[in-house]
Amino acid sequence: MNKPHTVSKDNMFYQCNWSPFEGYTFGTSVEMTLVNGEVAFENGNHAEQRYSQRLEFSR
Repeated sequence: MNKPHTVSKDNMFYQCNWSPFEGYTFGTSVEMTLVNGEVAFENGNHAEQRYSQRLEFSR
């Protein structure tokens, strides 16, 4: 819990390559992310399988 993490372009996983939190230091860091019970991110590495889906809107 006491592992500070500063958001930067080098450690962002957004496709748009920017964040309103860039340069902000959080007091904790994310070690693992689960999606539907499956590990999607752990210790700085993404899982090979993608668990997200593209949103599509009908207009």
